[in-house]
Amino acid sequence: MNFAAQVNQMIVNKYNLRKRITLHEFRKTHVSLCARADMKLEDIMCRVGHKDSKMTKQVYNYFYPVREERSADKFAQFIETEKDLF
Repeated sequence: MNFAAQVNQMIVNKYNLRKRITLHEFRKTHVSLCARADMKLEDIMCRVGHKDSKMTKQVYNYFYPVREERSADKFAQFIETEKDLF
């Protein structure tokens, strides 16, 4: 059993999981947590080794609606607090 398989088995045993988690599932979880943490798309792209953000968006786009809502909320708050600028 290689190192990755050993670590995976330790996680399965520690948390009483029903099945082993694939490396792809770990990767998707990592990307989703990065997106939820409001990391920039370009930073996530670099972390997972994509050459451009298009690939990251195509594969993981379903994580971004929440970020878009938060961005819209932040912008609305900015406009409300800085309405004297307009």
